[in-house]
Amino acid sequence: MSDSVRPVVEAIWSSLGLPHPVDRIGAEFTFEANGADVTVSLAPSGQDALLRVLLGHLATDPATARDQAVSILRQGLGLMAVNNASLSLAGETTLESFAALDRGGASAPVPIYAEAVVPLGARDVALAPQALTDLLQWHALVAGALAPIDRGGARNAIAETGVGDEMMIFRP
Repeated sequence: MSDSVRPVVEAIWSSLGLPHPVDRIGAEFTFEANGADVTVSLAPSGQDALLRVLLGHLATDPATARDQAVSILRQGLGLMAVNNASLSLAGETTLESFAALDRGGASAPVPIYAEAVVPLGARDVALAPQALTDLLQWHALVAGALAPIDRGGARNAIAETGVGDEMMIFRP
């Protein structure tokens, strides 16, 4: 059982050729990659890390939100063979979120996240760079389909290394 997501963050930094972050890394760490705010947090079990990227928000209008969801799911069909990240709606369960939309709109925009789980075992953290790539694929895929994201959130590490927006992740 771990109390830090440091091994996952270090695996990502190493894959990018960056020096390991000097910041204290506890149960949660947030950084920016390719314009997306990435949060790495410890799963309740303490044996896995959850990587999460906010993709955007569904519209509060039921018809528009339904169209957005259908569009995102259709686009995602092409990723199923190569991408292990999943989509989730925050807060309420999926059925409750869509029921609120059906009743005449949600009181607040419903956020959609891409998520990936990385085991914290010594050999398993090597999966972290691929998990990040999977999240960034979703982020790029749905960039124009959802309501804009409030960019006021915390940023860390990658944004502060000077790599900036020019950084890209390539897979062989």
